Amino acid sequence: MTSMPNAAHSTPDAQAPVTLLVVDDHTLFRRGLIALLGQDEGLQVVGEAGDAAEALRLAPQLRPQVILLDNHLPGVMGVDAIHGLREVSPQSRVLMLTVSEDAQDLAGALRNGAQGYLLKTIDGDLLAQAIRRAASPWSAPS
Repeated sequence: MTSMPNAAHSTPDAQAPVTLLVVDDHTLFRRGLIALLGQDEGLQVVGEAGDAAEALRLAPQLRPQVILLDNHLPGVMGVDAIHGLREVSPQSRVLMLTVSEDAQDLAGALRNGAQGYLLKTIDGDLLAQAIRRAASPWSAPS
């Protein structure tokens, strides 16, 4: 994937970009999200998965700083996959990125160790900010 320079999103120093694993079963959304994130020099998508099982296989190899995880996945709900992802990739922070506004999903995600819970209606700049906050060293996982 080619990263397009964008002065509004470039990092102020030579810091390494935040690495990401994007997990969503909708290919069109996943690819669009990856393209959007690729425009930010401070973010680097290192992998993508269409379901929780694939994410569980990839996370320990890729060791992403942040896993963007959809909740509605085939087989296993994202909320239920958080614990396993944190076990196989303990250095990774999990951010839920979903359409679900259900309070129980939100509570379950945070209880299971998600760093945050974002709706897919979020603006791209706000998403990038949330990813950076989740990856920052002072932002301890729950």
